[in-house]
Amino acid sequence: MPKNILAADDGGKLDIVFRNAKLVDGAGSPWIYADVGVKGDRIEFVRPRTGEAVTYDAAVEIDCEGLILCPGFIDIHNHSDLAIFHNPDALNYVYQGVTTIVVGNCGTSVAPLSEGDDGSELHSFIAERTGSESLYEGLSFADYLSALDKLPKAINVATLVGHGQVRSCAIGLEKRPASRDEITRMQAHVAEAMEAGAFGLSTGLIYSPGMYANQEEIASLVEVVAKYGGYYVSHLRSEADTMLHALKECLEVAEESGCRVQVSHLKASGQRNWGIVDTTLKNMEYARRTGIEVTFDVYAFTPSGASLFVLFPDWARSGGKAALQQKIKDPDVRARIRRELVRPSTQWENIYLDAKPEGLLITASSKFPEYVGKTVADVAALRSQDPIEVLFALAEEDIDISMIAGGMGEEDNRKALIHRLGMICSDSRATKLGEGMPHPRTYCAFSKVLYQLVRDESLLPLETAIYKMSGLPAWKLGLGDRGVVRPGAKADLIVLDIWKAGCASTFADPHHYAEGVVHLLVNGQFVVKDEQLTEVLPGQLLRRKSKLV
Repeated sequence: MPKNILAADDGGKLDIVFRNAKLVDGAGSPWIYADVGVKGDRIEFVRPRTGEAVTYDAAVEIDCEGLILCPGFIDIHNHSDLAIFHNPDALNYVYQGVTTIVVGNCGTSVAPLSEGDDGSELHSFIAERTGSESLYEGLSFADYLSALDKLPKAINVATLVGHGQVRSCAIGLEKRPASRDEITRMQAHVAEAMEAGAFGLSTGLIYSPGMYANQEEIASLVEVVAKYGGYYVSHLRSEADTMLHALKECLEVAEESGCRVQVSHLKASGQRNWGIVDTTLKNMEYARRTGIEVTFDVYAFTPSGASLFVLFPDWARSGGKAALQQKIKDPDVRARIRRELVRPSTQWENIYLDAKPEGLLITASSKFPEYVGKTVADVAALRSQDPIEVLFALAEEDIDISMIAGGMGEEDNRKALIHRLGMICSDSRATKLGEGMPHPRTYCAFSKVLYQLVRDESLLPLETAIYKMSGLPAWKLGLGDRGVVRPGAKADLIVLDIWKAGCASTFADPHHYAEGVVHLLVNGQFVVKDEQLTEVLPGQLLRRKSKLV
């Protein structure tokens, strides 16, 4: 073959060549103009632009003049554990350029489930996809991963095992310390998940039952994760009045175990706590100087997600949702809850106080669809009740109401977004267009960073923003062949037009796909080509190697 005609290293035809791209490699390097060749599911070459005319022996050749080529984005904090089965095309992520999601965050995962657990519908759901009747005897993490592996899906999925689910299997939903035998059983569940391919353990320490665990219990489980070379992900015990104490606990667990640690969706809740994020970031930097590998993720919004159930005090949530509904029938219990909801607590996260009734937006309710899109303050006015009485009334009928909660400060959010240890996340799930009333981050968590923070405000350099969404989370996961554009890496690639980037999603009208992605490759196959879906589902289950370190 003539020297000015380039083919694959093995002499065969290239599958795809992207010409004249503004290449942002995902490693934080300054952008260059380059041609990128793909063969199979791998990047064959990255060839910086020169004055030499070159012809490629390729099946498909795409001119990327005026466009950016970069790695596919990795959403390191995602909650599509079951949603990916219902929405395997994950279009709300595909249109943002996301090629990999990490599920099992905030202490919540699909597995393990014990025999007799209240997950019979889940057992049926997974059993249908694995053909295994043995799931009715319990659902192991390996069972769940097997179902994920067999599922045709548009994007890659990596998993964490949730401490809350592990604790539920060993103890239930009660507020009490774990016994030594129960901790041993929890350690066995974590080890099984790590052997199966989980990347680490997550905690949700403002949620039940995870909030009932002490530091010793958490540390004993993180020690198991450390032995497998995994990482520990923590929704801190407080993101409000005792946030610095909560971070201290997280860092101590990491230091004692030697485990890598990730702080989830960094924020400070409640106006009285605005500014604490700055101190938190400084404490993380200090921890790194002492040898603790701590990083965090953050989304580019101040309101967060919540539910009606988590608005109640920790003791009221002990035993689960049905138990709470019984407790609030007691006038003395209601009086105690009312007293506690109007003041800060060092024992539990008072989201009601932080967000206030006017900052609690109802986004989903099976029993009260007429309240979707209204705040608790709005409902209180409609019902001529005070807001706390509204909480009781709604909880009696529909404890599963979903909400969006305000309470975070814009300056805190910006500081976290630009900090060198932060990664961008969605903290959301795969969603069907028009279904429910999700947080706008569901559709534009990544796109907003590009069109607002990079293009319009110049708050982040393009290379830094891409690194936070690709190379940095890939490094945290230990995925050496993803999150970067280099020869030999997996061909998870985006070609985007940053001048067309945007998303019309709002809290009142969230269901709009992001714009700006021209081409999207997952494992070397077009999921989006020329801004059109191909309906190809090339996503893979990603497993961490189970070998003990």
